[in-house]
Amino acid sequence: MKKDGRTRLEKLQRSWTKASGEERRQFLEWIGHRPSGEAAAAADPIASGRYLTPRTIDRVRIVLAQRSMTLADLSTELGLRPGDLSLARAFARNASLRLRLIAALQRWLEEHATDGF
Repeated sequence: MKKDGRTRLEKLQRSWTKASGEERRQFLEWIGHRPSGEAAAAADPIASGRYLTPRTIDRVRIVLAQRSMTLADLSTELGLRPGDLSLARAFARNASLRLRLIAALQRWLEEHATDGF
């Protein structure tokens, strides 16, 4: 018996092209796809466990640049003590953060979110 050399992605792509419109809609619903008119950034998780996602770090850096802020300014806004470098470590070395700080960062991002990111 000959083994199929196609990858799972290739098989999925082929199945997608053969699927009806209703089957495609059901699949997109199943994977949690949001129509393009909905804000996707607000629904994306900002962390995986206690570690920030690369997308979150990019989003924060964009907002900081737009607001002419530094990570130290953000730490102060989030209520961290002066000299607390946990946020800087998370950005520079992918260090873990306290869940309370992740929740505060999520609220801050929602308040200062940029369109389309």
